[in-house]
Amino acid sequence: MIDFPYHIIYTRNRNGYAKITQQGTVLFSIPKRWQHQEKVFNELYQKAEKLRLRHQKQHIVQQQNAEGIQIFGEFVARREVLGTDAREISQATLEKKLKMMLYEYAAEWLDIFSHKIDKSYKSLSIRKMKSRWGSCSHDQRIVLNLSLIYLDRASIQYVIAHEVAHLQEKNHSPAFWSLVEMLYPNYKAIRKKLKMLTLREYS
Repeated sequence: MIDFPYHIIYTRNRNGYAKITQQGTVLFSIPKRWQHQEKVFNELYQKAEKLRLRHQKQHIVQQQNAEGIQIFGEFVARREVLGTDAREISQATLEKKLKMMLYEYAAEWLDIFSHKIDKSYKSLSIRKMKSRWGSCSHDQRIVLNLSLIYLDRASIQYVIAHEVAHLQEKNHSPAFWSLVEMLYPNYKAIRKKLKMLTLREYS
């Protein structure tokens, strides 16, 4: 008996999977030819249980509320962040302000870390990203997730160190992780914490 909210869809795909939504509902996708095979469903159910346990352990980072905005891990009054009546500020203007704040903070650490490994980067940009905290392209362009602005400084520094390491090592080889550890010795604890984070918008 399934004791959690779920939804099943039968498809023509060759493989089945189970995934969990941000709301905690499990979505089962099962090939039509497998819909009567109990063994297949039991395997997906076991996978779903692991996903649910991981989801329940996630720490929700609330980005903003009616009174304030979380900046570098601490809530700050909206008026203090925006310098004016928050009711008059559009979402686009708010995001522009947050991008500027994160860019200024990140650029300083990007220069520090890249200097340590004697590698230069081509550009730094801040964007809204769904599945990554940051990225480094093959032509040395670094992109950071705007949502980093809501996290504590240690987490931001680790993500920057991670992307700077990619300036030299383009994959996640042992050499890459050694480089990350050289730049940010406490990276393992921060990396583990970031894996458990999920972000929640104010509405």
